[in-house]
Amino acid sequence: MILFEILRKINRFIKQHNKRKAGIYLSPVRRIEQVYPLLDERVCAMTFDDGPSALPPNPVPQLDSEDEIVKRAYGLTEVLMNTLERYGAVGTFDCVGGTQENYPDQRGKLHTAKWGGTAHDHYPDFEKDPFAGILNQPELGERILKRGHEMANHGGRHVIFGPMRLIYDSRVSLSSLERVLEDLTLFHNFAYKNYKHTPTLSRPPHYIDRIKGRLNAYDVYAMMGYQYMAASFDGGGWKPSKGIYREDVEAMVLPMKRVLESDDNALNGHIIFQKDGCNMSLQTPVADALAPQLEILNAKGYKVIGVNELINRSPFEDYGEGHTHFEIARELINAGFVVAYKNNSFQPNRLLTFGELVAMTTPKALFVALTLLKSKQLRADFDYAKWDVKKIADAHVKVRTSHPYYWMFKYAKKQGYLEVNSDRWDIHDPVDAHICIQYLEGVLSSHQVVLSVDELLEREQLCSALMQMGERPLKRIDILPLLRATLKSVKLM
Repeated sequence: MILFEILRKINRFIKQHNKRKAGIYLSPVRRIEQVYPLLDERVCAMTFDDGPSALPPNPVPQLDSEDEIVKRAYGLTEVLMNTLERYGAVGTFDCVGGTQENYPDQRGKLHTAKWGGTAHDHYPDFEKDPFAGILNQPELGERILKRGHEMANHGGRHVIFGPMRLIYDSRVSLSSLERVLEDLTLFHNFAYKNYKHTPTLSRPPHYIDRIKGRLNAYDVYAMMGYQYMAASFDGGGWKPSKGIYREDVEAMVLPMKRVLESDDNALNGHIIFQKDGCNMSLQTPVADALAPQLEILNAKGYKVIGVNELINRSPFEDYGEGHTHFEIARELINAGFVVAYKNNSFQPNRLLTFGELVAMTTPKALFVALTLLKSKQLRADFDYAKWDVKKIADAHVKVRTSHPYYWMFKYAKKQGYLEVNSDRWDIHDPVDAHICIQYLEGVLSSHQVVLSVDELLEREQLCSALMQMGERPLKRIDILPLLRATLKSVKLM
């Protein structure tokens, strides 16, 4: 376990390094750990991984209180929902499809990271797979949604995306991007067909991002139309037992108590990781720790909401309520446009490049449509027919194929946004008012819309305000009003 903790710390350092690098290019997929705090209220979200589970909590509660009688009558997921609802909280259940196909396998060593199996995970326990996952417990999955909680896609079979030699050396990983897509699509299409639910969030099993073929979770999430749901605070409940169950429960409660005693706002805008299953010792301390955790949050004035609601209200990590033009940026990203960086920053005062201007007029649904070119694993709820992906693929642009904006430029060329100026501006060129207005006029004219008098007047005022900035390079924040007006005029918002 000491080695495991050391490796986790190393992994956190690597992820922080990668997070800094992820603030270079705009991306259809953002890794969301926390968001900018709301001004007038304290909110956070809780995610519950690896369920839904119909097995009762372990240890089974003693029948000496009404609360424990209720816990004994239900499976773990029901217990968690009941507890959340008692405190007016909404959970985000990061569910699996089911691990029943992850055999042949052998039981893993108790109190280790491979407690569930040597080659694969098994939830809620080895040879008890039928008790967990929405494919095995469809009614339980339906109750999660009907009771107002959220559901994310944690994988059809909870198989790691790629090899992880240090901790999961004996684990079987998915062999290719196609297999990862197949796994995620299994869950997605089941949720849509059975619940009319369209997942929009996902977390890779064990946070292993790498996929064979020099790909990663961001590539596959773009094809699924997902955001990468990470977390910024560990609620606990997954580590091996200390040997005394009550101490395991306290080990989940005390860190939250301490961090909020030092700063009431410490968890404002944060996503808290929880388990909807066993720890490494086949116990479920979350069943008894969740209520005192919620008590602490309530005492500090927090409301626990779903991750989707959290990011709809405050999408970015560095830019939020009270900042100039924030409402416009929020409207753009909630409408599905690529306006934020992979690390979920907005960087409002960063100088705008021409590549970013093109990216900001690109709907992230483009990358779902492009799945047609690469895979047979398709979402049942997505209208691929309305996207002419062959024409997009055939569009010629002077951008290298490996560049993050390559397909965005192809889309812009196919749409006619670049007809006049396709060779004049380089992808890395800074954008001044003249370039910005000229490009957005191209967006407007390509859709052949007739503006109303009010729209013409608004556009004239917005262009005039930009031109007053002279020839200096524009910041990203400067273009937001005209960008929104343009996309609304062409009915893309």
